[in-house]
Order: sequence, then structure tokens, then C-alpha cells
Amino acid sequence: MLVSHFELLIKRIAPLSQNNQIDAPFRRVVQGYFLTITNLDPIRTVNFYIRFKISTGTLNRTISSINTKCFFDNGNTANNINIPFNNLPIFPLFTQRWQTNTFTLRANQTGLIALLPDTQLLNNNANPEMEVRGYIELFQQTSGLPWPISSVPVLLTAETRGTFLDNDYPSPNTANELDFDQIAYTLPIASGKAENLVPGIIIPNFANVSDIQDIQSKISKENPQLDAKEIEAFSKSIVKMMNAVQK
Repeated sequence: MLVSHFELLIKRIAPLSQNNQIDAPFRRVVQGYFLTITNLDPIRTVNFYIRFKISTGTLNRTISSINTKCFFDNGNTANNINIPFNNLPIFPLFTQRWQTNTFTLRANQTGLIALLPDTQLLNNNANPEMEVRGYIELFQQTSGLPWPISSVPVLLTAETRGTFLDNDYPSPNTANELDFDQIAYTLPIASGKAENLVPGIIIPNFANVSDIQDIQSKISKENPQLDAKEIEAFSKSIVKMMNAVQK
């Protein structure tokens, strides 16, 4: 399901003029994305993953496993648990898709996902320029599970949180009193509400299908969250069931 947009930043809040008096307020901001998720199902433990999409960019205008980190905390794990993520095939053109590994929420459990810029970009760099925008989708993990899979109710809160850094940060002088400020604001959820359903797998009407390509097409249309391997596996299962019924 579509969740919200996001923005990752490590940059000056305004371009420098090279005049120290004018430039003094133009501090660097480090800004990340936070998604709080509650599994409202009273029984099921669910494996989720998120996918984030951006327009194709270069250098620090794009996401990579080098400049971006993703963390998960469900109350039983430490805050420093890092979720790896991988670049998916580009589709459509001029779009990058990144997807996290799965994370687990038990029935009625709440977890937090944080998508953050890597602050190592600040090392020896007084004017970092990371600026990435895109949007977030939330899915159930379905591969390897029996079909159909029902939708799961969730409670979602999306936020942007950031820190304004003192111009002297990092300072080797521990006696320096550095000034930091915080920002935090909620982002609108695409559905317009906090309680949502994360789709499972819908079994289409296969009446009058002609071949496996037709089956795959119907599955893909009803279940756009499935990747090519999941659609192929689902299609083979459907063919087996149809053959068994015909016998």
C-alpha cells in the first residue's frame, strides 16, 4: 500500500554567501523519515517490508547502501538493528526502487522504521549536499506462504524528524557549548487516515483464461505488489489446482 512521501537531507538550510555574518544562521540540517506501524490483527504475526521509490539521480541526489541506512525497533530489538536493502530493477524508466528486508510484528505489536541519511557524509565536509525525495510503500511478505493471504489492518504514523547542527560541530574542543535544534512533523498518509489495510494476495476470477500468460496477467493486475518470481510461483500453483479440478 502507498504510505507517504519522504525527504532525506544533509545540507545547509540556505546557500552560503561567503560573508560570515550573513552565513552564520545557515546551519546544516540532518533529516530522516520515521514510520510507526502497529499490527492490529489480534492473532497473526506478520512479516512486512517497505519499498521506497525516487526519481533517478546521481551522487547525493540518489539513495544507495552507502549514504542511507534503515533501522527497525519493535520493542524487543535494539535501536541499532540495521535492515539491509537492495536496489530493484528500474521500472518504470527514470525511477529507482529500493526494498528493505522483512521485519516482523506480532499481533498488536508496534514497531518503528527509520530511514536515515548516513552522517558520515559530514566527515571533513563543511557543506554536504545530500537531498533525496521520494515515496514509501508498505507490503506483506508473501513468498513461501500458502495462498490466499488476507489483508492485515495496521495503524500508521509517518514523520519527518531533523536536527540542525551547530556550525562548529564536530568540535575537538570539549569545552565548546554547541547549539542544536530539533524539528519534527507528521506527514499525511496517502489514504487520508491512520488505520489502513495492507493487501494480501487476491485470487482473481480465472474463468475463460487461455494460457499461463493470461493467468499471470490477471494475477499481476489484481496483485501489483507481487514481483515477477512471486507471480510465477502463484501462477504455477493455480495451474496445478485447475488441472486437479479438471481431473
